Amino acid sequence: DTSQDLSYSSIQAGGDFACFDDRYNGFDMAFGAIAGYSTGSTSSTVFLPGSSIIDATIDTDFDQSYAGVYATASRGSFFADLQLRFENLDYETTVTDNPAVANGALDTVDAFSTRGTTLSGAVGYSWQIPSVEGLAFVGTAGFSYTSFESDSLTISGTDSSGASFTDTLQLDDSTVELGFVSATLSRSQILPNEISALNYFGTVTYYNDFADAPTASLVPDGSSTTDVIELSNLGSYGEVSVGVNYIQLLDAGRDSAPRQFSAAARLDYRSGASVDSYGLTGQVRWQW
Repeated sequence: DTSQDLSYSSIQAGGDFACFDDRYNGFDMAFGAIAGYSTGSTSSTVFLPGSSIIDATIDTDFDQSYAGVYATASRGSFFADLQLRFENLDYETTVTDNPAVANGALDTVDAFSTRGTTLSGAVGYSWQIPSVEGLAFVGTAGFSYTSFESDSLTISGTDSSGASFTDTLQLDDSTVELGFVSATLSRSQILPNEISALNYFGTVTYYNDFADAPTASLVPDGSSTTDVIELSNLGSYGEVSVGVNYIQLLDAGRDSAPRQFSAAARLDYRSGASVDSYGLTGQVRWQW
C-alpha cells in the first residue's frame, strides 16, 4: 500500500484562428496550437504489507514539455473538438529507507524519461431547459488514446542478507485507451453590468480504460532470465465535479490592453477499483 502527494506548476502558450460566422458549411470552427512546460514533485510513502509501518519514502522530481494542435467545431447546440499532443517527461527519484526496518534497502533509482503521443476528442450537445432561465443540460462523449514508450532504469540497493544488487527494469511500450460519457447541469446568468457573467455547473462522468494491462520486464542482478511483471491500468471509475466560472469583458481601447478576464474554481472527486482521489482547482486568466 502507498499514499502519494503531488504538486506541480506549469506554463502554457498558444494561439488559434477562429471564425464564428457559419462559414464552414454552417459550422463555427477554430484551429490552434499549444506548447507548455510543467515541473513538479511527488512523494510516496510505502508501508510494509499488512501494517502501518513505513518501509520507505520515494520522492520523485519531474519535468514535462509538450506541444500539440487542435480544432473545434460548433453548430447550434452541437459541439466537437479534436487534439493531437506530443509530450516528454523526465523523472529523477530519491529513496529514503526506514532504518528500523531490516528487510534490505533500496538505494537509488536512475533518472529516466518517457515519451507519449495522445489523440483525444469529444462530441456533445446542449439542451436548454425552458422552465428555468439560463439552465441547460449538456451530454458529452469522448475518447483519449495515448501511446507511451519509456527508457530502462537501474535500481540499486541491498537485500535482506546485506548483499548489494543492481537490477534493470524496462517499462514495456503501452497504451491508455480511455473512453468517457458525461452529463452536466449548468446555469449561466448575465450580471447587472451586462459585461460579465457567472456559470455554475455540476457534472457526472464515467471513464473506462479499454487498454490491456501494461507490463514491465525486470532483469535481476547477475541473472540471464527476465521476470515479466503485469501492472494494472486505470480500469473504470466515476467522477463527480462541481464548480463556478466567471467571465468579464474588458475595455480594449488600447492595443496592449487585455480584452477579457476569466476565473474558475472546481472540486472533483474520483472513485473506482484503481483510483480514489479528489482535487481542488482554481485559475485566473487574461486574454489579449
